[in-house]
Amino acid sequence: MFRFKILMFRVVISIFFLVLTVLLISSTSAFAAQEQFSSAYQVVDTITVGSYPVGIAFNPRNGYMYVTNESDATVSVIKAATNTVVATVPVGLSPRAVTYNARNGDMYVSNTFSDTVLVIDHVTNAVTATIPVPVDEGCFHPFAMAYDPRNARMYVDCLSFTSVAVIDTLTNTVETLVTVGSSPEGIVFNPRNGYVYAANDHNGNVSVIDPSTNTVINSIELPPIWSGGSIELGYNPRNNYLYATVSDADTVVVMDATKNQVVTTLGVGDYPLGVAFNQRDGNMYVANYGDGNVSVIDSTTNNVIATIPVGQGPQWLAINPRNGNLYVTNSISGAVSVISATK
Repeated sequence: MFRFKILMFRVVISIFFLVLTVLLISSTSAFAAQEQFSSAYQVVDTITVGSYPVGIAFNPRNGYMYVTNESDATVSVIKAATNTVVATVPVGLSPRAVTYNARNGDMYVSNTFSDTVLVIDHVTNAVTATIPVPVDEGCFHPFAMAYDPRNARMYVDCLSFTSVAVIDTLTNTVETLVTVGSSPEGIVFNPRNGYVYAANDHNGNVSVIDPSTNTVINSIELPPIWSGGSIELGYNPRNNYLYATVSDADTVVVMDATKNQVVTTLGVGDYPLGVAFNQRDGNMYVANYGDGNVSVIDSTTNNVIATIPVGQGPQWLAINPRNGNLYVTNSISGAVSVISATK
């Protein structure tokens, strides 16, 4: 009996070490795979811009990147072919977002503390229009914007209070306000269904706007992980999913825009903000402000497959569809990182 117990003890110990070895090999393989993916994404250039860059957008007509510099009230114009700043455009106070108008090629800039949206001509890089938001109707601090090419309207979050301003870009006037939740911040247009989605920081939900009536027709409730911090939005046209960064939870919430339901959540870096889709590889990219890096999310598995170090305080991102490179604004560094995302 004693020999039998000794034999069984040896068998158990052998099984234990076998399982431990398998786990170690699996962990090492996963780490190696992560490292392999990470090494595929390299910062290939760093471009000095203005003070505290925040928003960024690409203009496919002229091949320029436009960067809002919040602290010095300017927009830096970067020629993407050479990664050099070719113009600096004075704008309003605290410029945050910049968005491309696909119909006329112009760029729209939200000036949060001026309560205006400016229009920059894509040929001359001069300001051609100033659009005041209706402060007297409760729209303060214009922030993120989304363009609807179906009806030539620009949808602008009023970060203070509970509305989204709708700008007719043919006349460059505000035609109406859409009542949403409290402190809308992230906003995207969905080309599949034609709806606009606005994330409400203080309600922890996403309002679904029908542009044909400019009314909210649905709401997507986020998991109870938010506490009033920034909620930004990105859209993936391949799977028709929305990706919401919840900054104070270090989390991305993935939503199915067909069902208007939450699919999953995943952890990313510290204080995630901007999120962008890369049509070259189909992945989503998230700027982690607190960690100074970018998380790469495989949109097939919705897992983080790489982490890319950039500058200090990364905020928003834009893709150059001509070569697949990713441009990231680093607010504290006062620079834009250019990442080669071609594996």
